[in-house]
Amino acid sequence: MLAAAAVNPIYSFSASLGDLWRVPDGDAAVRRAIDALLWGDEQAQSEAIEGWDRFSNAQGIYAVGSAPRNILLRKASDAAGFFRHVAGSSTLASDKQFAQVGLWLVSGFANQSASERTNKYQAEIFSKKRNLLSVGNGNAMLEVKMHEQYKGRQRKASAKEQRECEGSVFADLRSIYQAARAKVHEKRALQQQLKELRLETLEEEDAPPEETLLITTADALEVLGEGEAKLTIPAGFKLVEKSPTPEQLDGKQVASDSMVDKKIVVKFEDFGWCLGVILQKNGDGRRKIKGKRVNFIAQFDMDEYTTDLSLEADEYSNMDDAEYESWALLEPVDV
Repeated sequence: MLAAAAVNPIYSFSASLGDLWRVPDGDAAVRRAIDALLWGDEQAQSEAIEGWDRFSNAQGIYAVGSAPRNILLRKASDAAGFFRHVAGSSTLASDKQFAQVGLWLVSGFANQSASERTNKYQAEIFSKKRNLLSVGNGNAMLEVKMHEQYKGRQRKASAKEQRECEGSVFADLRSIYQAARAKVHEKRALQQQLKELRLETLEEEDAPPEETLLITTADALEVLGEGEAKLTIPAGFKLVEKSPTPEQLDGKQVASDSMVDKKIVVKFEDFGWCLGVILQKNGDGRRKIKGKRVNFIAQFDMDEYTTDLSLEADEYSNMDDAEYESWALLEPVDV
């Protein structure tokens, strides 16, 4: 536990304290962990120790204020991702070897903590109700217990904030979420009505003369915009002819770093071509959209929220009449 905490960049590079936040006895714990994990390989142990010294003293790629470390902290969403980027970015064997050890420590500690917490609750429930519960009922009670514990901590945090004359952060976030959700529902209702209006094929002579539509296609288009936008290239940029490589489209690969901060155009249904910028990549395979794994997250000019993207090479197109979900990258024009 001490070794995992000592190598965690979230703690080690604490911006609020302005200096390295050192875990008590963390140095000794990390050195013991290196000896155990790399037992029998003296060269690997030596390189890992050297990498640990560079990390703990903020040298080289870890130097405070350096461009490499700022890029690492911005592109890595967790401690495991941080060490994967170090292994792929640094050219030093010591950095690569220590990055592997750091990855083992932070990953193993997270898995061990979750297992111990779950086993503790299971032991407490099944020991008290051993003769009365089936496995299914026991798991149901386990879920209820963990849910009640979460709600209790939530109430405690909210009460503390209110005693300090502050509004509940949870309540504020919930109100923002509800307002945004209502706005999305309203927009979807207008989009649905627009689709229905487009599908209507009433002949002019069949329509009753006294009957008039309360909402017309023009009304819906006026609310949603001037129809679907055409493919427009901003000044100073041009379309990239070829699609990125499969490695660049895989959020788990280091090569996908090159996609971050790129300008992109995507053709959405009912909106047409929209201009945006890729903010970050996503390496979490559980995050999906329409059954496809999300590999990038972007911000579009037409929306104040971020958008999950599942970019695939076979959908790359720079033609204005391309299918929906088509996309293309932009690059600056050489001067």
